[in-house]
Amino acid sequence: LVLAGDHDNALRVIAAALARVDPHPRLAEIKAAEALVAFYQGEGTRARALLENALLAAATRDDPQVLDAVRSDLALVLHKTGELHAAERVYAESLAAARAQRHLPRILARLLNLATLRQEQGRFDEALAGYQEAQELARAIDGRRELVHISINWANLLAHLGAYEAAANPIEDTLGTARELGMGTEQAYLHVLGADVALGLDDLAAAEQGLAAARSLFAGSLDTAGLAEIECVSAALAIRRNDPARARRHAEAAASAAEHAGRDRIAAQALLWRALADFDEPPHALDAALAAAGKAALLAERHGDPDLAWLAHAAASRLHARAGHSEEVRFHADKARGFVHEARRRVSARYERTYSTAWFRRELYAAISGSPEQSPLRDLDRLLAINR
Repeated sequence: LVLAGDHDNALRVIAAALARVDPHPRLAEIKAAEALVAFYQGEGTRARALLENALLAAATRDDPQVLDAVRSDLALVLHKTGELHAAERVYAESLAAARAQRHLPRILARLLNLATLRQEQGRFDEALAGYQEAQELARAIDGRRELVHISINWANLLAHLGAYEAAANPIEDTLGTARELGMGTEQAYLHVLGADVALGLDDLAAAEQGLAAARSLFAGSLDTAGLAEIECVSAALAIRRNDPARARRHAEAAASAAEHAGRDRIAAQALLWRALADFDEPPHALDAALAAAGKAALLAERHGDPDLAWLAHAAASRLHARAGHSEEVRFHADKARGFVHEARRRVSARYERTYSTAWFRRELYAAISGSPEQSPLRDLDRLLAINR
């Protein structure tokens, strides 16, 4: 009932179970189910409290599987509510327990959880190592579905790092598996990622094909976040094709869908594309672009995302320069430079060159460097990454 979204009936069943006997022998599972209902209803604090109680109840039973199931739910809630350090601790405890029990499927699940979390924290090398270990284990135990999920996350990170050729490999390797296993949603996300990677490789026709395939798979879907992703990459494609009107439409649709889905990260990226779409507009027609860049910067800063924050402030600086707002130019350029150093600490030397060659980065870098002719490659200390 919980997973089906029938929360009212789920709560009625939970209440009836608790009323039948006190204390209930399956109190841990019941409280965990109640916590997930609270979580899906947007009550993250209450969900965490219920799961901590469930964890205490599970600890009194000689059942490692129940204990780990509750621990996994707690880590999920912590992760999704932004308490990443606490989530990492719980995931690590679960991984240690799974290793001690030699429970390979749980080891695989926790490796993927931890790699995803570390990617969100900007610990990219650790995330890549985690995906590598997870992939090796998934292949060893023939975890084909798990391989699809690993490939989606891995390719997403490689694309974020600007390593587009490397990102294309897991996508190509996994699309057939997702299709064969009937994993329609995952197949759609792989097509979206493939389109994003194709943009990085300057293959605009392939990007268009990938987006068309994703739209077909998402037809009639209630996955608002997935639809937002499609619109977001469509906006980027329109920018590459020098079609600002279409870029605006797609970016605005992406931002609206992302906000409806509660996905601020996608919304911020869409707002950045909305700002970039107006880079060549006359000075008197920049109000919407300036508002989009400002909102993107606020969202990025709120979520501790220095990569998007730097890009948004750099875009705002350039737009204000076109509008003749000298004070705002300096403010946003200074903010962008401040985020440069924070973003740079997340980048290993291996990916510095791929960062600098991303199609949108050089122009934004020039907007805050004051030296349009200067290539970022000449000063590796100032290279940046974008969180794609």
